Formats: sequence, C-alpha cells, structure tokens
Amino acid sequence: MPPDPGMDQAIVALRRAAQTLHSREDLLGQQRALREFLEKPKVHLISLQGSSGGPAIERSNLALEVSETVDRIRPLFPAGVRAALTALKSYARICTHNQGARAANTPEGVQGLLLNLAIVEGYAGVLHQLLAESREEDASTTNDADGRPAVAGFPTPSGATWEDVHIRFKDGHTVTIRVREARGIYSFAEMGMSNKKNRTFTKQWALLQTFATHDGTLTWKNPEAGRNLQKRREVLAKNLKAFFGIEGDPIRLTNDRKGWQTRFSIRPEN
Repeated sequence: MPPDPGMDQAIVALRRAAQTLHSREDLLGQQRALREFLEKPKVHLISLQGSSGGPAIERSNLALEVSETVDRIRPLFPAGVRAALTALKSYARICTHNQGARAANTPEGVQGLLLNLAIVEGYAGVLHQLLAESREEDASTTNDADGRPAVAGFPTPSGATWEDVHIRFKDGHTVTIRVREARGIYSFAEMGMSNKKNRTFTKQWALLQTFATHDGTLTWKNPEAGRNLQKRREVLAKNLKAFFGIEGDPIRLTNDRKGWQTRFSIRPEN
C-alpha cells in the first residue's frame, strides 16, 4: 500500500494522546496488549485476507479469536487506536462469509485492512519510543552503582499474572525473579526503589523484604505491619506494577481482612 499522507499526522496525534492521557503504568499495559494482538490476531487477519475460498469453519475460528482479543484490549487505548481495532474486528467478521470475504479482498478492502494495521503498529512504535524515553529519564536521575538505568522493566511474558511471579532475595540489595520462562537478577535501583537523594533503597524495598521474611503475608498482629503502612504498601504496589507491567493489585487484603498478602510468591535469601 502506498504511503498515506495522513498517517504521520495520525501517529503524531496518537503520541500526543499517549503523553497527555496515560501514565507510564498505562503505557506498559497498552504495550503488553498490543504485543498480544500482534502475535496472533494480526497473523489471523492476514490469513483471512488471503483465504476467501478457504473452509468457512476455519475462517470463523480465526475471526472469533480476533474479535475476542479486540474486545478484551480495546478499552485500554485512545480513540484512534480503538477505531482501528474496531475496523479490524469488522473486517475479520466479514471474512467469515463467502460473499463478504470476496468484498473484503477487493483493492479497497485490502487497503483499509493495511491502513488500520498500520495505525495499530504505528502506535506500538509510539509506545516503544515513549517508554524508552521514560527509561532514559529515570537513568539520568537515579542510576545504580554500575550506571545502569534505575528502572529496567522486566520482560514479562504476554498473559502472565501476579500468580506467575516468583521473587527470591539473593541479598539485601538484589533479587532473582522468575515469571514463567523469563528469569533475571535485579537490584532495588533497577526495580525503581532507589532513594534519589542518597541512592539507598526506599521504604518500599524494605517492605518487600519484610513480606519475604514472612512468606508474603503480614497480619495486623505482626509488629512490622499495620494499617499505618497503607501508603507505603500502595507505593510498593505501584512500583511492582510499573516494573512487571501486570495489571491488578499485587498485594491484597487477607481473606479475614486482618492483614496483607502478596499475590506473587516471595521468599527471603537462603
């Protein structure tokens, strides 16, 4: 498809929307959602575009997966991306019928498909650039002793939940992390828990250590816990969500509502 003269303007507008309407945490969630879309549904759309004569049941299955993914991720994005995703879902549904598939595969139909895919992929590029700029900004203000960026960001696999996260302290300053097949060793600075004034670890890192000591559960009876630590727990949750890019609160109330419990596995050093 030849370059669309309005595409650059559309991407600039989406970048502006991402900068003004979404936090870094939101951008990480959007990035993960787009990775999910580009891994399978995009491939299905290309397959549908070239399979107007293929089995109807196969086309229906591909279209269903596209539709379900779009419905799940669409609310996360600004209006321009939502519109493109909606158009791609409609394209997939049209392709499930022989007559509709032939219409969708006209030059105009294919051009519309490629244009909307370009918008989604362009926004994925915007997210990558904005998050890279955010990491550079963090690095300019808070680096660890080796000069590495303070917030590294964990390569969390698509679809992972807090229950997939396993953290074990190596020592007072670093942890080993496993999320499904992804593994790594990170310092408190790389996880965004470094004090910018003196580069020591924050109260949130200390709270994470406390959770590790008690296998992830702190009750109000514990002298190291209490409702007065609510703000510290909230900031720790924010740090972890930004680092892993996983939605939802990583620390919840216990079933009896008399303490806190991590949704992830956490252990002290051996």
